[in-house]
Order: sequence, then C-alpha cells, then structure tokens
Amino acid sequence: MKNFLFVLLCVFCLVVPCTNVGAQAIVYSEGFESGTTPTGWTRSGTASSSYNWHTNGSFKRALQLKAGKNYEVSIYARMDDIIENSAHISLFYQQEGATTKNVCLPSTYLTSNTWNLYSAYFSVPTDGVYYVGLEGVIDDSALYFALDNFRVRELPCDPPTQNEIIAVTDTSFSVQISSNYFNSWEVRVCTSEPDINLSDPQAIIVDTIASQSFTIDNLQANTDYWYIIRSLCSNIASDWSAPIHIITHCVEQPIAPIEIYDTICEGEVYNKNGFSNLTVANRYVQNFTSTLGCDSTVILYLTVVDVNSYLTVNLCEGDTYSFGGQTITGAGVYTDTATNSRGCDSITVLTVTYTAKYYEETAYFCEGTPYVWSKNGTSYTVGGRYENRLTNAYGCDSIQVLNLIMLPTNSYVTAELCQGQNYDFFGTTITEAGTYTHTLANTLGCDSIINLTVTTTPAPFTQVSDYVCEGQEYYGY
Repeated sequence: MKNFLFVLLCVFCLVVPCTNVGAQAIVYSEGFESGTTPTGWTRSGTASSSYNWHTNGSFKRALQLKAGKNYEVSIYARMDDIIENSAHISLFYQQEGATTKNVCLPSTYLTSNTWNLYSAYFSVPTDGVYYVGLEGVIDDSALYFALDNFRVRELPCDPPTQNEIIAVTDTSFSVQISSNYFNSWEVRVCTSEPDINLSDPQAIIVDTIASQSFTIDNLQANTDYWYIIRSLCSNIASDWSAPIHIITHCVEQPIAPIEIYDTICEGEVYNKNGFSNLTVANRYVQNFTSTLGCDSTVILYLTVVDVNSYLTVNLCEGDTYSFGGQTITGAGVYTDTATNSRGCDSITVLTVTYTAKYYEETAYFCEGTPYVWSKNGTSYTVGGRYENRLTNAYGCDSIQVLNLIMLPTNSYVTAELCQGQNYDFFGTTITEAGTYTHTLANTLGCDSIINLTVTTTPAPFTQVSDYVCEGQEYYGY
C-alpha cells in the first residue's frame, strides 16, 4: 500500500448522520495505489513533490450524485510525526460551480503513526456534479500525513435495526435502539395505535433523539401507549417502524371507582362492562384486576324501563279524548303500542270512565226507617222525587235524581167469592166470608201484616115453568 502525503486546511464541519443500513452501493473508491495524484482529483496548495504540501490545501474528486439519497464519505488517515495535535482534516462536499463548501466532518486532529477511519454522512439538494473530498491544516510545514482508501457510498434510509423495550414503570418506559450508520431518530408516543402510512401521525409526544437508548416519561399509570421511530438521514427521513404497544405499570395508591349509568328495557338482560345476567334495576359493584395487577372497582347504576304504562281518564258527557290516533267518546279500556325514548317497544293501557250529565235512580225504604242517599248523604223519611246538583272531581256538571218509594208496614186486600168458590191465602184455602191476616218480611227487611177481607155471594135462584107432551122426554130449559 502506498501512502499519499498531504498538508491540510482547517475548516468547521457538521456531521449529518442517518440510521439503519440495508443494501449499500459504492459510488466511488480510491486506494491511492499509484503514489501520485489520481485521475480526476483536484488539489490546492504548494507542493515540493507529489506527496508533500508546504501550505494548507484541499483534495477533492468530482462525482455524479442524486437528490434524496444518503451518502457516506470516508477515508483512512494518519499523521507521521511524534508531535500530537499537529495536523487535522475535515470532509466536505461542494456543488460544481459553487464557491461554498458544505462541511460534513468537523475539523478533527489526526493520530500520530496510527491509521484511523474518518467518515461523515450527507445528502445533496439536487441531482448534479459535486466535489467530495477533504481539506485541512498542518501546524508545522515540515510535517506531513498519509491518506488511504477514500470511499463514497450510497446508504439506504431505514428504521433502526434494533428497537427493544428495556424498562417500563408507572410513568415511563425506556428503549434501546441501534443502527449500522446513522444516529439521529425521531420518536412519537401515541394513546392509540398510529397510522404509520402517514408522514405526520398524531401523537402526544414528539422528540428527536441522538442516543441509542432513551426514556419517555411523564406518562399516566396503567395506561396504553404506542410508540414509533424513524431514522433521520441527512435531509430525509425513513419510514416509520411498526408500532410497539406499552402499558404503564400500576401505582400503589387505590384507583378511584368507575361509575357507569346504563339502561335496559323490561325483559332484556344486561351483559356489558364486566357484568352479566342482570334484569333488575339496582346498584351493582364489581371488582376487577388488570393484567398488571391493578385493582379497580366499577359501580353500575342500572335502570330498567317499564315497557307498559297505565293511564286513567274521566270523560264528561259530550267530551272526547285523543289517544294513539283514536278519538274516544265513551268509557272502556284502550291500548296503544309505541317505541319510547329508550328504544323499548311499550304498550300504553288507557282506562276511560264516563260521567253523564243526568243521573236518575229509584230506591225503596221501609215505613218508619229513614233512607240515607249515598250521593249527598241526606236522610229522607218520606217517599218522593229528590234532586242533587253538583260538579264532580273531573269537572263535570251533573244532576242526580232520586225517586224514593216508602213501603208501608200494613197492607189491605179484599176478595169476593161466589157460592162454591175458594181463595188461597199464603197456603190457607178460604171458602167463607171473613177477615184473615198473615205476617211476613219483604225484600227490604220490613215486617208487614197482610189483612184479607173475604165476602161471599149466594148462587142466584130462578123458577122456570115449562111443559111436555105425554109420552115425551124432558131435556131441560
């Protein structure tokens, strides 16, 4: 291996890293085997030979590069002197025709008599020809350093090769990641599984990290979270990693009870929220333990909606009532089926009573016993026609009429018999004139005496004269 000797210029550089590497493509490599300046390379500074520069300078190669790609530039170098920190190099890229260099690797001191690899990552804004190389400075013009194996290669921008949860607490979790090349990532934490097809999925935490291990904190205990990571490769980003699900641990203090208010229709069975086979309205309590050992209490206030309802309406004579699309004018029981506000099919039962404007009744009472009319509470001792005018509890004006009949305690009956006839009087056969009595109780419980007077009429007597011839039979008048 031949060394290429070079005096460097001091520059300020920025490393823009990227992450995981899959397939890689070598864009250009040079081993400096010829011992002279390779074809296509440009250098600056005054040299005493092909190998040594006595002033600061640069060394670069023109390459065709593409936008949206990630590139790595690397070179092996050493300083051939015993004095440390005497020379340093930086890596850069520069668009053809531009005067400004884009520094990739900041100015870095070389190690005396030891080969080290120096590398950096970059991407270009547009397709075109770019110079890629190094420059540096040497503190003593009598010193020199050696170069070997310059290489530019294209690296894919992929998510991290390793993505592992290493710790979970009640308020945080820690992750270990790794990548072949790049070392800058974006992490997002979500409360539901994110859509990784989106470039900007919604998240509660968005952070950029530059370490292969990191911790996300200030989280809620016993809560589901998902996190995703993508590599930041120069000016572009990789796809998102697959979402990883995390449940933070429980805390020691009790968790407040969860209260649920729910409703079912009469006849339905409640089987939700950890409760089963409930049919009666009540307050139910259930204790649960999560997979992380968190105890929680759920209180259910269950309401059962009655599917049937009952109504009673009084109609005054001449009024109407609208019910379930019907116009009701008389007493009766009516039904209507509908769906209530809770979605329950229900039946409404309507009972209609009817109050007439005019009411009349006939009543009997025993002589000597007062009669009390239930309509007005008035006591009567004489038969007759009585009225009661009023407005009832339903607002109906009405007239009530009582026809009151008094039953006397004694009654008198007469009968006339012809000679030879008879008369049945409560089981007694009477054939002669006279006065007869019988005592009995009527339907109202009144004891009464029946007085019967019987008269008789003799049979009439008629004298008839007639004749018959001698020898004839007489057949009567």
